[in-house]
This record gives sequence, structure tokens and C-alpha cells, in this order.
Amino acid sequence: MVKEPRTFTLDEARRALPLVKKIAADLQQVVNALIKLPGGTSFLYGASPLDELAPVNRPKAQEFQEQIEALSAELREIGVEIKGFQPVLVDFLTRRDEEIVYLCWAEGEPDISHWHALSEGFRGRHPL
Repeated sequence: MVKEPRTFTLDEARRALPLVKKIAADLQQVVNALIKLPGGTSFLYGASPLDELAPVNRPKAQEFQEQIEALSAELREIGVEIKGFQPVLVDFLTRRDEEIVYLCWAEGEPDISHWHALSEGFRGRHPL
């Protein structure tokens, strides 16, 4: 059975935001540690497989990747979609009039203050 994606009201998304921010901060720490490894940035974005990293870095990179997956799963469990890691970007599905759109939050922003269409990304954000 396929789970229907969760939609949020603005108030629901704002109530979830403190937990999202906490997980995002933890996620950013792990991402920062991974990208400090030589080749870590390429590994994070899938450009370099694990076996292309220096052997000494492979166990740590694998550990960081597992932590990133676990934290990402926590965010997905809340019902948000992860759109980026540097900074952490998350979207909350919502209804705007009769249209399904995203409420958008970027790490470092104090509140959810933007939305964008499903077909647009971060650059297509509009103020609420």
C-alpha cells in the first residue's frame, strides 16, 4: 500500500518546524564533516562512489552517509521533502487555493515565509 503524501496547513508546518530545525542542524553537522573528507563533496552528491575515496576515508564516509540517511528518514517521517543539503532545504506539501504547492523553508530562516509551485525549485519561491 502506497502511503499518501502528507499535506500541511501553514500552522501545522510551523508547529513541525522546531523539530525540523533540530534535525536539519544535526544533518548539517554530518554533511559538513563528510565534505571535509577529500572527495566527500562528490560522494555526498553521488558523483564519486565510495570505492573512489581514499581507503582511509571510506569507513568514515560510510558512517557519515548512514547518519545522513537516518536523519533524512526522520525528516521524511515528519512528512517533509528534503531538497538540499547545503543549506538544508525542506518543502512541506500544502494547498494554496485549489492547487497543491510547497511551503518552503531553508536552514537559517527563522520561519516558513515562502511557497513555490511543485514544478519550481528554490528560485521560484514567492513570499507568503
